[in-house]
Amino acid sequence: MPSKPTPSPAPASTRRTRTDPTLKWLLNERAAIAGVHQAATEVQHRLLRRVQRARLLLEQAERRWAEAQSAAQDASEKLRAFDLTIAQLSEDVDPAALGVVRAWQGRFGERGALTAFLLERVKRYAPSPVGLPTLVDEVEQEFGIKHFDTLARKRLRYSVRTCLRQLHTGRGVIEPYRNPMDPRPGHWIWVSGPSFDQLKQQASQVKAGVYEFDPFAEFPAAAGVSGFAPAGSSVHGDVTPRLVPKSSGR
Repeated sequence: MPSKPTPSPAPASTRRTRTDPTLKWLLNERAAIAGVHQAATEVQHRLLRRVQRARLLLEQAERRWAEAQSAAQDASEKLRAFDLTIAQLSEDVDPAALGVVRAWQGRFGERGALTAFLLERVKRYAPSPVGLPTLVDEVEQEFGIKHFDTLARKRLRYSVRTCLRQLHTGRGVIEPYRNPMDPRPGHWIWVSGPSFDQLKQQASQVKAGVYEFDPFAEFPAAAGVSGFAPAGSSVHGDVTPRLVPKSSGR
């Protein structure tokens, strides 16, 4: 009978070997320690960022405290001088009779400075829209505002956005703009003519028979027709629809 062929040995790559229990325990323990190290390192980096922010806030608070201390000392000396002068003029008058008056100390200087600046910037970008982040950056540069944390910048962003909305609803000189290339909200554009809402209002009034278009009429501002041009804007007659009250005989 022919002899059976001898099977060839299995390749070394597929050959199963038995891991030493001690080595296996060491590998498992090392993997566990590696996990602890990774977690601790992540916590360390996160806490380091908090420490850095806290140091910046501490430096800011110490600087403001020193400024407040100096201002308080200077005001205290002036108060003593005023009290002494008033006592010399009249001993019957209480130096603190008028109480305390706190003068305006806005972040942006005089009242209305932020509104005027934003109005000028949006108008300068016309006819292109401008995004809220760009305006916030320019406000920081204009008024020398520095932020030491993200919360402070969020507060400034809220102030700028509120001011822009007031310019839109109160004066009508700017309006929100949805940029097709950037669908995120927060873009604003200078209104050089009647806004879309105003045109809708005019169209509804014409449809209701309250007003009608008259190519020979004076412009609304000259004819005394109010409500069609934004107050304080630079709307020109050549872009403003001419509407007059509709008469029954026409």
